[in-house]
Amino acid sequence: MRTGRIGAAPPAAVFVKLPEARGRSGRSPLVRVHLSPNAQIGQVSPISDLRGTCEAMATHMASHSPLLAESLRQLGVSETAVIRQIDVHKFQEGSFQYIFRVSVQLAEGSAPDICLVVSKESEVNPLTQQEFGNIRKYAKVNSSFIVEPLAIGELQTNRGNLAMYSTRFYPDYHELGYKVDGIQGRVGFHLHGPNVRNPEGLISFNAQQQRELLVEITSILTAYFDEETGSVPEGITVNAGDYIVRPRPDGGFDVRMVTVRTTFGEDRTDTKMNVALFFRKLVGFYVPIDCYVVILMDQEIIHEGILRGLQKKGLTQSAARQKLEEWERWYRMLAAAGTLNTV
Repeated sequence: MRTGRIGAAPPAAVFVKLPEARGRSGRSPLVRVHLSPNAQIGQVSPISDLRGTCEAMATHMASHSPLLAESLRQLGVSETAVIRQIDVHKFQEGSFQYIFRVSVQLAEGSAPDICLVVSKESEVNPLTQQEFGNIRKYAKVNSSFIVEPLAIGELQTNRGNLAMYSTRFYPDYHELGYKVDGIQGRVGFHLHGPNVRNPEGLISFNAQQQRELLVEITSILTAYFDEETGSVPEGITVNAGDYIVRPRPDGGFDVRMVTVRTTFGEDRTDTKMNVALFFRKLVGFYVPIDCYVVILMDQEIIHEGILRGLQKKGLTQSAARQKLEEWERWYRMLAAAGTLNTV
């Protein structure tokens, strides 16, 4: 579980480092690492581990960081640009990783901010590396619905080398979370917002907004679903840190995936089975609150989301409707035959 990735306010600096190392311009940038305690953190690492990571981060950023250099290049910053200052804000963490926001001040202006994801321990490195690979894979399919991957590298610490990767930071987006609202155990969406002043620090949604979010998430999963291989981001859940959201003036939402730990499918060549299993996963939308809670998606939401997603793939409205009808026939046929129960 990951929480609070986007939009936390920077606190006062606790580390200032290092004037002796050289940046990519040949000059020595000032590097400051900031900490931001957060009451909503679910699993906090020992302060000694965090301090060690931050000290290593300061040293890494003050030297010629290949990851930072490649991230800036991907963001369109000239290789001859002079870096004056680097601020690294540790503002959240999940079960497996620390999340940093990197702000780079140039001699002329500033670069777009970077989101940096760092393994807490070396044992988590394969997960962090796999996550970056999955983000990069789906960004190549369609970059509109996932964070932009930038670079991957390692951070040398006294606990071993830690895998880390960078993506573009999206300051206008907020993390999509979940909570039980107490009405018959119903699960409701909310946003973590840096400027929210109510006691829970949450922005809640009404029923229509929550429905629109389910439709949009379904459409994104459909846009990334490959019926030939069965590949789709796994799982079809809302876990804290899986999606970020930006409300639009028209009442809709711009949604991007943030975390893709694993992918579902990829080893089947039975198109009808792939489609049927995708439908089955959409029917039960899982939300992990202690144990998994299921949001039973009604048929109308699934249909609307799939139609929207197929159009995101480039199909016309008419072709998308025909494809949906075909997919649903396959799902009903295999479900009635009991075939899905054996997979």
